[in-house]
Amino acid sequence: MSVYTLNSVNLSTYGLIPGHAPSSNVAMQGIFDLPSRIGQTSYEWAESNIEPWVSADEIFFGGRDIVFYGSILGTNKVINDYLTALYNAVEAFTDLVALVTPYGTFNVQIKTIVPEYFTGACRVVITFREPVVDLTGGILPGAVIDVDSGEVTVDDTGVSVDD
Repeated sequence: MSVYTLNSVNLSTYGLIPGHAPSSNVAMQGIFDLPSRIGQTSYEWAESNIEPWVSADEIFFGGRDIVFYGSILGTNKVINDYLTALYNAVEAFTDLVALVTPYGTFNVQIKTIVPEYFTGACRVVITFREPVVDLTGGILPGAVIDVDSGEVTVDDTGVSVDD
């Protein structure tokens, strides 16, 4: 089973078992979403020409919501004890905390925790807010980028794009 931790505490400590986000095979939703741009993103000239602002110093991104879908199994008392422990831990957070998933680490705050009770189980949906999204990344292994010629070649897949 994949490990999910919040502020260095495994979510299984709170009885949480990762589930599936709607129409997905993973427990997380929103982690692969590019955040929306904020502020002014373009300028419209009088001649009806629109000039998008694309320089690095002109691009600003908002935050994004990340949602975890999981379950807690047990009697109502067991479920309530786990949820109480989770609520107490969340209330103790004074700043952003690290949410570690198999897909990366995200600095988040907890927005909502919504339990839905069933006989012998509880579905738990936790919505996190990542106020500052880290958009750093790496280059594909085997990638060759020649800025002067505008050529991008990825050796492993044979993809080549020329300007």
